[in-house]
Amino acid sequence: MIVKNIGLGTATKVLLSILVYSHLTSTNASTSVIVDLLEQIKDNSEEMKVSQDEWMAGRLELDSELALFNTTGYLRTSYSNEQTPPRSPFSPATAQQKELEGGISKLWSSGIQSDLTYTLTDSLTTFPNRPDFSFKSPRLQLTASTSLIQNFFYERYEHMYKRISKQQKSLTLQAKVDKKVVLITALTDFSALLEQKDLLKLQVRICNNTKAVSKNLAKKRKKGTVSKRDYYLNLKEVVNCKASITATKSNLITQEENFKANYNIDFKTYKSLQTSKLFSEAKQIYKTHKGKRSEVDVRKQDNIKNLQFQIDGLEHRQSELTAQAQTNLELEFRSGLTGLDNTISAGHNDITETQYPFVYVGLKLDLPLKNRQALQKAGANRYMLSALKRKASLGVKRKTSRLLILEKVLEKDFEIYQQYESAVELSRRVVKEATRDFNNGRLDLNVLTDFNNSLVTEQRTLSGHRIRLIVRVVEYLDFFQYFDRYL
Repeated sequence: MIVKNIGLGTATKVLLSILVYSHLTSTNASTSVIVDLLEQIKDNSEEMKVSQDEWMAGRLELDSELALFNTTGYLRTSYSNEQTPPRSPFSPATAQQKELEGGISKLWSSGIQSDLTYTLTDSLTTFPNRPDFSFKSPRLQLTASTSLIQNFFYERYEHMYKRISKQQKSLTLQAKVDKKVVLITALTDFSALLEQKDLLKLQVRICNNTKAVSKNLAKKRKKGTVSKRDYYLNLKEVVNCKASITATKSNLITQEENFKANYNIDFKTYKSLQTSKLFSEAKQIYKTHKGKRSEVDVRKQDNIKNLQFQIDGLEHRQSELTAQAQTNLELEFRSGLTGLDNTISAGHNDITETQYPFVYVGLKLDLPLKNRQALQKAGANRYMLSALKRKASLGVKRKTSRLLILEKVLEKDFEIYQQYESAVELSRRVVKEATRDFNNGRLDLNVLTDFNNSLVTEQRTLSGHRIRLIVRVVEYLDFFQYFDRYL
C-alpha cells in the first residue's frame, strides 16, 4: 500500500496494514493498488465531500425540528400615561403605569407547555379631588397547558422524537451508501481506463507490424512481384489502423480527463500499472470471501437497513399525524402569587408570605373536531409507508437472489476469463506466425489482415469481460461491507 502522510498515528497505520493484509493475502501490502486508489479517492474526491456536506445539511435541518423543545425566555418592558376625561367627580385625572416582565418557556416531550413568568407593575393614579393612589405589585405565575387527547392519549411529541431519531439514522446511512457508490464507481472507471490503455498498446503494435509489411510490399512492388491490389489493400489497412489508434487515444484522453474531474486524481500517476495487477488483486480479495455467503445477513445490507429506518420513521410519522388529527381539547392551568404595597420590598413580602395566591383551570375545545389537513396527510403517509414496505421486501428478495447468483457464476466467470486470455495469447502467436509466412510468400495479405482484426476483436472481448468481472467482484465484496473501511 502506498502510505500517505495524513497525520495517522503509528498504531492506526499498523492496524490498517493488518486489515489490508487479511484481504489481499500478500506479504507485501505496500504494493496494493486497490487500497492506494481507494485511499486517494476518499481523500481527494469532491463527490465524497459533497456527500458529507449533504449529510451535515440534512442533520442540521432535522435538529432544527427539535428546537421546538428548547427552553426559551423573554424580557418585556412597557410604559403608559393616560389623561382621563372627567366623566364623574370620582374620575382619575391621570393613570400612569410602568411594567417589567420576564419569563421562560419549555415544551416537554410529553406535550406539556410550561411557562414561568414574573411581572412587576409600578402604578400611579392621580385624582382631582382626592389623594393620589400608587402601588407596586409583583406577580409570579406558573402556567401549564396541553392537548389532552393529542398528547396524553396519542403521545404526539413522543412519536415526533422517535421519527426524527430514525430519520437521522437513515440520513447517516444514506450518506454512507452515497460515498460507497463513489468508491465503487471510481474503481470500475479505473479498470475501464486500464483496459483502454491495453487496447491502445495492442493497436500500436499491430499498426507497426502493418507498416513493416507495407514497406516490404513497396519493395516488392518495385520489383513487380506483388499485385497492386495487395499493395493498396495494405495501404488501406495502415490508414485504418492509424484511425483506430487516433480514436482510441481520443477515448482514452476523454476518460482520463473525466476521471480526473470526478475524483481529483491524475491517471497518469498509474501509467506504469498493468491491468493484470489490478485484476489479480481483485481476484485475491474475492478468494478471501469465496463461499462465505452464509456469513451475510441480507437484511443488514446498507440499502435494506436504510429502507427499514425510513419505514420506522414513517410509522412514527403516521402516529404523529394521527395524533394531530384528533380533537384538540386543551387544558390550561395557571397558579401563582401576587403582592401589593407601596414599596417593592413590601410587595415581595406578600409573595413570600403567600398573601394573595390565585389559581385558574380552563378547558378549550377547538372546532371542527378533526383536523382535516392532518387526516389527508396521514392518508398519503399510509400509502407511502405501504410502498416502502413492499420495496424493502422486494429488496431483500433481490439481494438474496443476487448474492446467490454471484456466488455461483463468479467462479465460472473467472474460468471464462482464463479461456479468453488464452485465446488472445494464441491469436498473438497466430499473427506472429502469419506475418512470417506472409513475408516468405506463403500467406495471402487478406488472411493476414483477418488475423490482425481477429486479434483486436478478441482483445476487446477480453477487456469487456474483465471489466464486467471487476464490477461483479466489487458487487460481491460489497455484501461483506469490504468498502466500509474507506468511508
